[in-house]
Amino acid sequence: MRRKEKQQASHVRPRRIPPAGRLAVFLAALAAGLLLGGGALFSEELEATFYHVYSPKIAAGETVRTVVLSDLHNREFGPENAELVEQIQVLEPDIIAIAGDMVNADEGSLAVVLGLCEKLVGIAPVYYSPGNHESNLMYEQGVPIESQLSQLGVHVLVNRAEEAVIHKTSFLIGGLTTAPEGYEEYGAAFFAEYEKSAAISANCCLPP
Repeated sequence: MRRKEKQQASHVRPRRIPPAGRLAVFLAALAAGLLLGGGALFSEELEATFYHVYSPKIAAGETVRTVVLSDLHNREFGPENAELVEQIQVLEPDIIAIAGDMVNADEGSLAVVLGLCEKLVGIAPVYYSPGNHESNLMYEQGVPIESQLSQLGVHVLVNRAEEAVIHKTSFLIGGLTTAPEGYEEYGAAFFAEYEKSAAISANCCLPP
């Protein structure tokens, strides 16, 4: 596993990470793919990038740790994603946010993502905002990915948000599942209301 912190890479296997300090939100983003110049550059290694984000809205003395997953595209790290699950367990997250494209629209198989999510919900609450590949499966091919994830206990966020209290701090965790051309019709109203919240807004994807 490759680890990056403050843009410097290290090949040290991550150990238990102590709290970052007062009023800190800790984000660990795990991704297997990177889009460059319109082409996909995929890595067969599991790469982790660490961010420390500070907010006055965090309850005094508390630290919230979030793991963000995206763009695995049905790839696995170890048998049944054992290596990925182990690394997430080491991070001891308070929540796990999935920002989409965990599947491939041209394959239609949900076995990998469902197997992974079944393990992740045993570590921390999982919030899943479908990406364009999931959206294609749901709306173009009729694959019931939303209901199958929900049955596992995953919070599936399709243009909606859920409130959560983590370590005395209120969060509004949202997911925007709308292509840019459909944003005004399907996503704009949700996002306008979402941004009014006094809680910490944690969106699982970037708006178009």
